[in-house]
Amino acid sequence: MKINCDFSDLRLILNIAETSSLTVGAERSHLSPPAASARLKKVQESIGQALFHRTANGLMPTAAAHTFIGGARAILQQLERLEQEMESQAKRVSSCIRLLSTVLAVNGLVRDAIEAFMLTHPDISFNLQERSSRDISSALKAKQAEIGVLSLNDIPRDDLLVYHPLKIEDLVLIASPAHPLAAEDSVEFAQALKFDFISLYEKSPFYQFIKGAVSQEKALMKIRIHTQNFEALCDLVAAGLGIALIPHSEAIQKSKYFNYRIIRMMDKWAVREVYIATHRDKTADPGIKALVDWILQSQNMKNDVSGLAFPKT
Repeated sequence: MKINCDFSDLRLILNIAETSSLTVGAERSHLSPPAASARLKKVQESIGQALFHRTANGLMPTAAAHTFIGGARAILQQLERLEQEMESQAKRVSSCIRLLSTVLAVNGLVRDAIEAFMLTHPDISFNLQERSSRDISSALKAKQAEIGVLSLNDIPRDDLLVYHPLKIEDLVLIASPAHPLAAEDSVEFAQALKFDFISLYEKSPFYQFIKGAVSQEKALMKIRIHTQNFEALCDLVAAGLGIALIPHSEAIQKSKYFNYRIIRMMDKWAVREVYIATHRDKTADPGIKALVDWILQSQNMKNDVSGLAFPKT
């Protein structure tokens, strides 16, 4: 037997049974009496049995109706539970953390921490973007992002934000083994500017930061090639096509695949203090707090934060 009915039909029949009235049952179901009568007739024809009989006290359920009503009530209860679960799931999935990071952390620590975090927090999604520290600070203050990973070397602290020291990241120079600078353990940026450079694409926040450093030297930077990512950049450096300035962690990681020398930068601005920051109004959010703690713990496990002398927040 195939019962020809939908959820609205089930609710209608329950309402009729509870009120002993087609008219009142139809009203509860937001139907006109003729429409309710047509629905009831359709269901009864599909099961081949009457569900109600008329009495002086109104419509009374038949024996078949008692069986039908029990099943209908169970189905509607299951539907209600499903709707509640899906509504709850939608709220959890819609929890999207907007995380902005400088290139000093986005390609390594932050990305790796998020990958591990998502395995244990499947209900949280992410929007991860690379920005300059100044843009990150502005976005956090405007509540256009929940978490920022930024450097405070070049921008002031803001009372609206809470800062957690994360790590110190040196910017280093990389050069092919045959390059004239390859024999040096450390150089000043002004010395490196005498040679051809390879850099990230012109609109990247990291390249804009490097341009600012060049302007402080009141010199010109000869960019031979712009590329899209650090992997391509390191490949070109290893081929001897130029030198490049990159975060030390990137230089170490990519040196597993490319042959180049890592040279320390002597300039003070090349030592970057990296923080995690959130808006003060967001610190109590459980998802944000969990991710901030996760990233900090991930960094602690790498033993990179021992001895940090960051200013207190």
